[in-house]
Amino acid sequence: MFLRILIAITIFVGCLIYAVHVYVGVIPDFDDQTKVKEAWAFTDGGTLVVTVEDASGRMFSFGIAGDLETKDSEQPLFFTKHPIPYKYNVKQRSAKESDFIKVLRDWLWLELSPNTIQMMENQSFEVKDERDLKLYVAFSIYKKLRDRNEP
Repeated sequence: MFLRILIAITIFVGCLIYAVHVYVGVIPDFDDQTKVKEAWAFTDGGTLVVTVEDASGRMFSFGIAGDLETKDSEQPLFFTKHPIPYKYNVKQRSAKESDFIKVLRDWLWLELSPNTIQMMENQSFEVKDERDLKLYVAFSIYKKLRDRNEP
């Protein structure tokens, strides 16, 4: 009897962990109502993290985990949904990473003017306020992902 209960609990916990993994791994839609709440650029070798909030108040964080030993092209993409403290690591050059690049690109093109995008591409963009800094961090993540996924 005890063994059956233990097996049932183990199966339940395994299913729960899998459900959280699948939930966190779903890429949300970004639209013109999606706003950058926070952005960080760490000095650990390239970690960049952005948290956005959609119109209904749902929060989503994404970033690139960098360090001094890993080349930019190999730094992994990750994301998480709040309030779940679970980091979903995306396989590099995968379909999910490509899907995320498209969502991020489309959203950035809504938020930024073509002139601003060009200045960010050329690294001649001047950060004037906190919103600029947040969008620049998001663009930097997009650019790293795009560059490593181009043929």
